[in-house]
Amino acid sequence: MNIEILKGDDARASLSAPAFLSAWEALGRRCPWATVFQFPAFAATWYDIYRETHNPLLIVSRPTADALDGLLPLAIAKDDGRVVAAGELQAEYQAWIADAAVAETFPRAALEALCARAELRGPISRFSMFYLPPGVPMNWLPASPLGKMSKLDVYSRPLLRLSSPKVDESLSKKSNKSRLKRLAAAGPLRIERITDPARLSALQDRIAKIYDTRQSAAHGVAFFASDPWKKDFLVALLRTGALHATILWAGEQLVAAHLGATDSRMIHLGDIVHDPELESHSPGKLHMLLLARLLREEGAEVFDLTPGGDPYKDRFADHHDQVVRLTIFLTPAERLRAAARDIIVPVGKAVLGFFGLTPGQVKTWLRRFR
Repeated sequence: MNIEILKGDDARASLSAPAFLSAWEALGRRCPWATVFQFPAFAATWYDIYRETHNPLLIVSRPTADALDGLLPLAIAKDDGRVVAAGELQAEYQAWIADAAVAETFPRAALEALCARAELRGPISRFSMFYLPPGVPMNWLPASPLGKMSKLDVYSRPLLRLSSPKVDESLSKKSNKSRLKRLAAAGPLRIERITDPARLSALQDRIAKIYDTRQSAAHGVAFFASDPWKKDFLVALLRTGALHATILWAGEQLVAAHLGATDSRMIHLGDIVHDPELESHSPGKLHMLLLARLLREEGAEVFDLTPGGDPYKDRFADHHDQVVRLTIFLTPAERLRAAARDIIVPVGKAVLGFFGLTPGQVKTWLRRFR
């Protein structure tokens, strides 16, 4: 297989070429496991908005000069040289895309080529892709030299079929009806689907303030404040059609908001925002229920609640499937450290459980202590 590695100016030249983007789009539509995060609407937009922080790195296979049969979209972080999947933490699913004929040969050739290039390894002695979406062929890994230097971690992914009666049943519960009534005291409740980028841009500061206030209190991180490109990225995604944005209003009061990537058939849980002063009314939960009903009316099929082990996601879900995290260790020492961690971490959790503590509680106390 002829593997080509494009980086820097060569990669940017391809990303600005309509023929390359068209071939990328066509390959994504042929690839059965591709998600919105592997399409140009998301990945090429991310490359453009985050050009000050990341350089594109594309590993491609071309059966002909004007076509693609394999593509692995990556990036190199400018601050420390790390190789990451395109979209980094903003891409819920990270993967290569390929035609069926090379579904097992392309990823092996692409990742072996990546790991063989010392200048692409950066300072980090491991390379991870998470989460690989369901259906990604992985039979190639044991036969590759990378097999002994890799690890696959399996995670449960909660999903909600939008045809499920679960949403209507939940909205009809007395407790949720009461919460909706209390919220409506501030004004008529309505859910607004935002499709105009200018409208989203005008609301970004309000959304960011609410989101960062809650996230800072819960996790010690202000995501919008720490990422000056995030607002522009979300507006650009909306412009490409890769973002589904909604606001829950009570009169003129912004109660909650959701900004999630979408391919129209499936919407992925993204940034869920709600006013912390209305916490007792469960505005985030109510917004998700009303959003699920709206998505069904719009013709979407599945609400991906995304992996992570959050109990509320499992309560919303009506079924689960599995996704995988692939980690490739670039040195034997790093592989040994990971194996030791696999032993130590469960023991540590068991000890905390004995004392009635959770890892989350300990992290919160340590953060407050610092």
